[in-house]
Amino acid sequence: MPAEAVKRPRVLAVVLIALLIILWSSSSDKVLSLRERLMAVPCENNDSKHLIEDVCKLYQRKEIMGNLCEPLCHKQNIEFSQCLNYKQGKHVIAVQCKDHCVPKKTVPAVLKMSRLNGLTLTKHLTESGKELLIKTNTKIDPNTVDTRDYFITSESLSILTSDYLNDEYGYFARDDQDLLSLIWGEDYPEKFRGPHTNLVFARMFWSLLKQNEFRISRVFSEWEVFPKIYDFCGPLYLAEHSPPFKSLDSLFPFLHSEFPPWKNRAKLAIQILELVQRMDTMEHPLHLCDTKSPHFGFTPTGQVRFIDSDTVFADEALSRIMSSQVCASDAECVFYDCEGSCNTQTGKCVEMRTNNNLQVVCSKVFRGTTFAAYGGLLSTPPKSVAAKLTALVTECATQTTQDISGIVSRKPSQDTLLKLQRYLLESLKDDAIVQ
Repeated sequence: MPAEAVKRPRVLAVVLIALLIILWSSSSDKVLSLRERLMAVPCENNDSKHLIEDVCKLYQRKEIMGNLCEPLCHKQNIEFSQCLNYKQGKHVIAVQCKDHCVPKKTVPAVLKMSRLNGLTLTKHLTESGKELLIKTNTKIDPNTVDTRDYFITSESLSILTSDYLNDEYGYFARDDQDLLSLIWGEDYPEKFRGPHTNLVFARMFWSLLKQNEFRISRVFSEWEVFPKIYDFCGPLYLAEHSPPFKSLDSLFPFLHSEFPPWKNRAKLAIQILELVQRMDTMEHPLHLCDTKSPHFGFTPTGQVRFIDSDTVFADEALSRIMSSQVCASDAECVFYDCEGSCNTQTGKCVEMRTNNNLQVVCSKVFRGTTFAAYGGLLSTPPKSVAAKLTALVTECATQTTQDISGIVSRKPSQDTLLKLQRYLLESLKDDAIVQ
């Protein structure tokens, strides 16, 4: 074998190792995301099964309730499939939902619950009950109260809910809106004894309300941007199955055997743009602070939903997060994908976000996740629109402006969104003509 042929694999190996070292040591958020995925420890099915068993034991002891409890624990309508998340993430469990989510049909669904930071489920509920007692009656020692004997009025619970939603989203209930019904469901009055509820119900309600994904999906359900919540049993809730298109999250997705043709990707991009448009025009606009292709999922009917809303925030909550950060430069005012600006005179980040949802979608979804020139949902477009569409996506992701106070922003406008939609629709017409 020639010496050159022997050396070539060695040279390639050295180059590959060098590239991996550079990637591993880089502080780029895109590379960090890749590194986290490589380091992540998958969840274990047994842990998820034990969680369901623990929930059902609490239900049998009448320490939790909910319309999901009977189908999950006794009727066997909810059949375990597998766990889906990483050990450090929230609990996400794939199940088959038989004649419960959809009458007379078996459909896939997911059980979800936030991690309890090392607490047992019983301890977590106990702490939720204590928090409620302190908020509603400062004279009571929360350690001496029997959860079944102490009662909280529906009015008190509704006021606490209203204050919490106002703090998080600037959300005020309409005159004709019942907040407890919005969060719990229309049958919540059945859980009250007259105008009161015991602490068993109230603490479970509170533990659900404090889970961001559950709360935001319930409060903004009419906008159809998040998966539907079917039911819950204690703090464990059942949501619509909206799986991501996983191949969009690989290093070079266009080389993946399942990478969809342009027609499918263009239609998906149009739906994502419509979703971003809805979020921006809501009464309480929402910020997507952790945006990547696997965070967009498809409902069984093919509608796009944002499926990881743990880092979705309204103006009020994001402003609090931003303004609480100490900084010496703008680089220190970044919360995941939500960018901010540093006031160097005060040493604090300003409240205002300096990029927007459309910029992040263009940067993290439409372009490549690791190398912008390769991959991404809108890679390899038809020649008829390739130049102008690629240029517009690049402009959307990278263009900056500066206001009179010197704050640099990356906020592509509504006109950019409409132009992207127009180019995508144009590409679909051209694609149909070619076919």
